[in-house]
Amino acid sequence: MLMNNQSADAFGRPAFNFYATIKGFFKKAENLEALAREIGCPVDQLQKTIYDYNGFADERAKDEDFRDPFGKSRFLLSKLFKLLFLEIFPVKFDPNEPFFYAQITP
Repeated sequence: MLMNNQSADAFGRPAFNFYATIKGFFKKAENLEALAREIGCPVDQLQKTIYDYNGFADERAKDEDFRDPFGKSRFLLSKLFKLLFLEIFPVKFDPNEPFFYAQITP
């Protein structure tokens, strides 16, 4: 799972910090190149993946019903007894800003 400051803020910093700091689920990479090194991925492959993902985020911003090639549309976090919905994903990633990453297993 990848998050950036925007998605961590939308999720809620106290909750994110609990999972990142107390549980230790998330690690931080200062930028895309550092992330590629830390996860053992070729930089050019990760750059293309982030570029494609950002394109999906752009499409989602234009069309509420847009789904990426995996069938995903968006992730909503409900607050205040489901009266307010915050969209957490998709967000665009800037390769020069920090990435928070976690390995998700079934």
